[in-house]
Amino acid sequence: MSILVKLLVIISFATVFYYVNYMPQLNTIDYFDLFSDSIIALMALGMAYLVVKQGQPRSIMVIFLAGFSCLYISLFVDVLDGVFIHPPLIKNIGENLLQVMGYVGIFVGVFKWLQFNRLTQEKLLELSNTDALTGLLNRRSFIEKSSAEFARSIRYNRPLSLMMIDIDFFKTVNDRYGHMVGDTVLQKIAVEITMQLRTNDIFCRWGGEEFILLIPESDKNNGQFLSEKIRKSIEETAIELESGEFVEITVSIGCTSIRENDSAVEALIERADNALYMSKETGRNRVSFL
Repeated sequence: MSILVKLLVIISFATVFYYVNYMPQLNTIDYFDLFSDSIIALMALGMAYLVVKQGQPRSIMVIFLAGFSCLYISLFVDVLDGVFIHPPLIKNIGENLLQVMGYVGIFVGVFKWLQFNRLTQEKLLELSNTDALTGLLNRRSFIEKSSAEFARSIRYNRPLSLMMIDIDFFKTVNDRYGHMVGDTVLQKIAVEITMQLRTNDIFCRWGGEEFILLIPESDKNNGQFLSEKIRKSIEETAIELESGEFVEITVSIGCTSIRENDSAVEALIERADNALYMSKETGRNRVSFL
């Protein structure tokens, strides 16, 4: 901003010097025109200042400042027109062209600014709904989406299954390899499971080493089949570390399906959690259904 101000001051003095030396002093100043032009210039400068203050991308700032500079120079020349007379060609081509360029620059800057803010809001919304480590839905977002799916299943009498997935002996992985490797394991497990899902399945990192999966249009048989498929795929997929070492991981799964007396999706979650406990108590690396 300081460089821009210095540049505009130099241009202003150069323009005044040119007018004083080469243009006859015949006109008088239109103070109303001077006031209105000043307001427009100050508004343009204010928008440029907001862009800089809010830390917007440099490209948007450059567009704003370029537009403001052109508008400022054209308005400054327009004020001098009230004092000096010059050939019409200078006014028609120089002043008006700069003014058009200034307004176009500011319009493009406003458009880019609004577009960037919209994308930022969308990104913030996405971050508020997802788990930072795995990119899956977080618990709050899962409850919201799964409750809507539960209501749809009840309304249209459609099947619905839910499973809780827990990584076996995950604490041992963290203790042996460190939490960075533990994070890698969580990410790899999330990817491995996601690859086996449909677009309308609702997958979430429930917390710690636990995941939860809601499967619309899936009855007891389909739920058990997918649970076993996921368990087996993870058992057969060793996770390679940066050191070249492989970590073998297994998961325990608890699965359930919707029942007539279920009043909310939390009923399925509680039942699946109890089924998961059964899998852990009976040896882990297995699927239990309730």
